[in-house]
Amino acid sequence: MLPIGLSGCNPVVNEIALEAGDALLFYTDGVTEGGVRGTERFGLPRLIDLLGRSLMDDLPIAELMRRLSLAVMAHAAFELHDDMTMVLIEHRSLLMTAESETVLSTPPG
Repeated sequence: MLPIGLSGCNPVVNEIALEAGDALLFYTDGVTEGGVRGTERFGLPRLIDLLGRSLMDDLPIAELMRRLSLAVMAHAAFELHDDMTMVLIEHRSLLMTAESETVLSTPPG
């Protein structure tokens, strides 16, 4: 199996096991290469830093993705010159899901 967009070459493919609470971000080059023409790109270090800080804040995935998207768009002065696609996957254990459902279903007070 080849990663998307890498046909015709022999990439090194690695496997890792995700544990409960791990997150995996897929993104297109428009995310890291975004920026106002002629200025600094958003860049991978900035994306890693923002993602790490957002994960440490324990934000819901929808809010985390909103913040990432807004940061990239703001850096590009809200003008896209390439596609910007991100998919964030969070591994949850059955215990984490059960705890979340319990908290959400507990009536206030």
